[in-house]
Amino acid sequence: MKKIFLMLCLACVALGASAQDVAVSIGTVSVMGEAKVSVDPDEFVVELTLMEGDGKNDRLTIVEKHKKLVTALKKAGIDPSLLKTDDISNSRYKRKDTRTSIRYELELNGFDKVLAAFDAFAEAGVRQARLASSKYSREKQVREELMAEAVRDAKQKATILVEAADMSLGVPQSIEMPSVNVYMGTLRTMNYKSAAVEAEESLADLNLQQQQIEMSARVNVTYKIMQKVE
Repeated sequence: MKKIFLMLCLACVALGASAQDVAVSIGTVSVMGEAKVSVDPDEFVVELTLMEGDGKNDRLTIVEKHKKLVTALKKAGIDPSLLKTDDISNSRYKRKDTRTSIRYELELNGFDKVLAAFDAFAEAGVRQARLASSKYSREKQVREELMAEAVRDAKQKATILVEAADMSLGVPQSIEMPSVNVYMGTLRTMNYKSAAVEAEESLADLNLQQQQIEMSARVNVTYKIMQKVE
């Protein structure tokens, strides 16, 4: 009997001690977490067109133009096999001559290769070329990292708010799926076409500048607000 009474007393003491540490939820706090990063694109697609008779005193055939382009690319350290034919067309000129044009796509890794390619275009006499698109090879991984960073930012903000109110932060009650935005800048659509198909300017005179890709993530998180019960 004494043993049972002693055990009951110990249990009451334990319950009393734990009750002092019990925290109850008295509400919630919702915050928005954010994260962003700038990265340099590393994969590019260049579009270019060769056309017979597209300049003054231009007498080269499309085959000769192609060979000249291949030679210039090799000299610039670019594998000509990366040059993919996208379209071949023929057009009438002055009702009697037929001119052939070929549009190519060139996939390159690294902006240094893009610069080298445009130098090669200038040397080969290419007068129509543009940087069609760009992307970052690790975009998927960066997206995941940004989402996690946005959630951590939300927790930090919520902690500051709750502790300022002399409360403590509880567990998350809800986490919305983060939204990730990718801004490609002007690089994605920047047109380096020799506007000078008529002005007779050179592609070598164009000022090619790399534009960064801006990536950002936002997430809404709701936490419980906890208060200790004395």
